[in-house]
Amino acid sequence: MVEKFRLIIFLLILIGTSVAFVLFLAYKKLPRSYFSLLFVALTIGPFVALGIFLACDNNNGYCRNWQICFTNCPPVSPLIGAELLSTDMHVSVAQHTLVLPFIATGRYTHRKRDSKLALDEVNRLLRDSADPEKPLLFDKGLHVTLSQTSAAWSIWEACPLLTREWAQSVCKNPWSAIKQALPSSFELVDLRRLQVENPRAWVNRCRNNDKPRQPLPQSSGEAVMVCEAQVYGGRDGQYHTAVVRIDDDLSALWIVWRPYRQDGETAEVKTEREGKAIVAFVQYALGESENFPELLAAMCRLRRPGSVDDPRGSSDCERATLPMSRRNQ
Repeated sequence: MVEKFRLIIFLLILIGTSVAFVLFLAYKKLPRSYFSLLFVALTIGPFVALGIFLACDNNNGYCRNWQICFTNCPPVSPLIGAELLSTDMHVSVAQHTLVLPFIATGRYTHRKRDSKLALDEVNRLLRDSADPEKPLLFDKGLHVTLSQTSAAWSIWEACPLLTREWAQSVCKNPWSAIKQALPSSFELVDLRRLQVENPRAWVNRCRNNDKPRQPLPQSSGEAVMVCEAQVYGGRDGQYHTAVVRIDDDLSALWIVWRPYRQDGETAEVKTEREGKAIVAFVQYALGESENFPELLAAMCRLRRPGSVDDPRGSSDCERATLPMSRRNQ
C-alpha cells in the first residue's frame, strides 16, 4: 500500500512539474489571469505532494508525521515476522500472571531507522517472557491493543500461528465481538503504582483544570471515570481517563470519550460496559488457561451499541449460542 501510494505521489510530482514548465513556455500565449491561476496551482501542488512523499521513510516505510502515508502508522518492522508476532508472552502485572501473544502488546512497531535494532529488542523481550515459571515483570503497566487499525492484526500469516482461540477470532476480523466490546486499547496496571496525575504520561494523564478527581475504584469490577483526560486536540469534557479494578490491585486504564452525537450510550454507561468487558477479557482470555466460550458469551452481551455481525454470515455471537460440539464446524 505504501509503495503504491509513493508511486502515485511521484507521478503527480513529475506530471505537475512538467505541466508547470509547459505553461511557463506558453506564458505569452495565455491570458495573464488564466496563466497565473494555473501556474500557481501546478507549481504549489507538486511541492505539497513532495512534502507528503518525504513524510514516508524510504528505508523503513513508516510515517514520520501524522498518518499522511494513508496506511496504518506505525507499521510492523519488516524484520519482525509472523512467528514472532504470534509468540506467547508470560508476563506479570500486579502479581498476576498473564499470557498473551506478542501481537497484542503493540511493541512490534518501530520508529527507529534501524530495523535490526528493533528486531533485537523484540527477541530480547520474547526471550525474557518465554518461561511460564518466570513471567516477565511489567511494573509500569502493559499496553494491550486489539485495534482494527493495528498493522500487525492484519497479517494473515500470523493468524493460524496464534495459540489462543480468542486471538484467532480477533485476527483479521473487524466484526469480532471481542473488538466490538472492548476499547481499542488499554493499559494493565498495578493500582498501587498508578499515577493518573503524572504529567509525563501522554494520553492518560488528567487535564489540568479545577474539576474534582474521582477516587480510584475500591472493589473488584468497579469502573470509574477518574478525571478529564489530557488529549491533544480534545475539547473540554470530551475525553476521560477511566480505571477499572479487575482483581486485587490488577487494574486497567483507558480513555473514554463522549461522542458528538448520542448513540444511546453516555460516557458513564460506556465506562461501565467497557470496564466489564475488560474484566471478562482478562479473566477468560489472558489467564494461564483460556475459557473461550465464557469469553465469547460475555463479549456478545457487552458489544457497543450499533455493533454488526459479519455480513459473510459467520457471526461470533451466533457461534456463542451453538452447542460446544458444533462451534468449530
